[in-house]
Amino acid sequence: MFLITIPNLNKKLVYAASFSALYLILGYLVTFVTGPSLRGSDAHLIRALLIVVLASRFKTPGSATLMGVISGFILLGIPAPASFLYLPGSIMAGLTYDLFMSIGNYGKNSKNKILIILFSIFSGISEAIIVTFGFIMLGFEFYEILARLSIFNITIGYYGIWLYSIGKNVIMSFIGAIVATLIVSKLNLFSRNK
Repeated sequence: MFLITIPNLNKKLVYAASFSALYLILGYLVTFVTGPSLRGSDAHLIRALLIVVLASRFKTPGSATLMGVISGFILLGIPAPASFLYLPGSIMAGLTYDLFMSIGNYGKNSKNKILIILFSIFSGISEAIIVTFGFIMLGFEFYEILARLSIFNITIGYYGIWLYSIGKNVIMSFIGAIVATLIVSKLNLFSRNK
């Protein structure tokens, strides 16, 4: 029988569940304050921020993936078109972050600000690919994105939707990771042991 062991599993589950709840709460608060103008873009920033803080806390694989799984199931309940696509997207975001951080030494990588930012961006890209692909397969028309871009007299086609979706995730994941590294530095998590 194949058994996967995750160090500090119970503690990671508690933290991942707490951070997933915080993810949802912060997302709703930002939407309440800004209105519908951001339309979920803030979620990518918040996700990146929380995954980085969580992974920096434990410095071992598993916490980002657990948060991806838990928050993915929580996102099933949000009032959005095809919210079921957020489950695999969220799982892939956490898994991607953990996998890239595991290249070499996870503990050392989780103290490297450049790698944290880079792997957060990869995490955001993986989420964007899964969700955008799902929307395209469902025949989603992307009226909202097209309307936003038409304000600037920008007309985009199929590839533009991909560029917009991935680009938005890259930018928001980048900002979230930058903010997270500042928070982690302030909390002194880079130098702390597990």
